[in-house]
Amino acid sequence: MSRILVCSEDSLSTLRIERILSREGHSHETVKNAIRTESLATYDFLIIHASYRLSGLTRFIDHLVVSRTIPVVFLSSTSGVGGLQQLVDQPYFFYLDENKIDCELGPTLKAVAKFIPVLKQDELRIRKAEARVDSEKALQK
Repeated sequence: MSRILVCSEDSLSTLRIERILSREGHSHETVKNAIRTESLATYDFLIIHASYRLSGLTRFIDHLVVSRTIPVVFLSSTSGVGGLQQLVDQPYFFYLDENKIDCELGPTLKAVAKFIPVLKQDELRIRKAEARVDSEKALQK
């Protein structure tokens, strides 16, 4: 079971998201106020609805995704992701059309829950290999 933080200011969308998460057995909390990166440590996923108003939201999401702090699922009813376009190919960013969340949110969360631990293991292996290469270069000098 995953712990999910939902950031939304649209009451109807929040109800839909909470219903889906409850049906899928995910523990979740919903906030309308500003969040800080430090407060995300207890969550496995962050769902942000386009209605969520946070100063610098695009930069905040960009930081979370690029630093691989937490997987971000962004929900919007518009056809594009706007300022988040550069994140579309990032492994910690997932865009879902709000009109399709009833059939897409559950499977997306399941896939991400399987994908992220594997990705973290691969990142750890890469860091260890890079450390070995650095050590070997230092020894050769």
